[in-house]
Amino acid sequence: MSCCGFSCVVYTLGVILGLVLLKKVVGFIYAHFIYKNSTNYRGKNVLITGATSGIGEGFAHEFSRRGANVIVVARNEEKGQNLKNTLETKYKNQVSIAIVDFEKASREEIKQALLNVVGNNKVDVLVNNVGINNTNNSPFPFTEQPESDFDKLIKVNLHSVLSVTRAIMPIMNERGTILNLSSYTAQYPTPLMTVYAATKSFINAFSLALKYEAPKMEVYGLSPMWVKSDMTMVRRATLMKPEATVYARSCVDIIGCPFGVSYGLTSAYWPHDLVVSLLALVPESFLMKQMKGFLSGLMKKMQKKAEEKKQ
Repeated sequence: MSCCGFSCVVYTLGVILGLVLLKKVVGFIYAHFIYKNSTNYRGKNVLITGATSGIGEGFAHEFSRRGANVIVVARNEEKGQNLKNTLETKYKNQVSIAIVDFEKASREEIKQALLNVVGNNKVDVLVNNVGINNTNNSPFPFTEQPESDFDKLIKVNLHSVLSVTRAIMPIMNERGTILNLSSYTAQYPTPLMTVYAATKSFINAFSLALKYEAPKMEVYGLSPMWVKSDMTMVRRATLMKPEATVYARSCVDIIGCPFGVSYGLTSAYWPHDLVVSLLALVPESFLMKQMKGFLSGLMKKMQKKAEEKKQ
């Protein structure tokens, strides 16, 4: 190949890569700083699992703020009632409660509990938020993790999503929205969080397949990083670790975005999306080494605290 021919190939590749990068940058700016979901949710029905704390509670407040009728799915009836009272007092909307313990309930029990509350109404938005982490929210080497975690993680993180979606999707508005809460750990192999991360990878794959199976619906796999909640043990909100209500608002704002949201898989919150995009440029082997080091340090720190409490 002549020098001129080689230069032309390099130039062409450079232009293509530049256009791809430009598309990503423009898409990021449009999705997070220009586009805003203008859907009127007043009077629409929104069903949220795991709604009494963390991100689920954030969604309950955000959709209530926008005038929606919210169906709170909770394990604890007292917490569900407290949230119902708070939402109805603050936003003057209609709130219903369905009590489900996803760790114990069968698929049929889940279906009946939800349909008894939904009644003859159509559901416009389904938020599959309920989820749990490892025992004590701690990292574990796979061979040392309590085996009881396996069944719990599968029941709450996977079985719940399949059961709730199967029960509710047939009675949803044909142009409804499904938001499935995943995690940034779904996008990478995550040593010491092996089973938890694998359950979240399932959520992404399920969301993506469902999106193409039901093209009239908006289906998203949402992959937050750290958000202030009991599960993440984040006690103080920052730009990178937002309040649950801030994160939920970002998620609702991005619904329907026609450009800049890759196949419906997104962190939704711009600082998280930015970090995830930058991490994609880092060699996976290096990233996994750093991830393992961080989680190993966290595990030792948590073990030390647990031992100190025993003394």
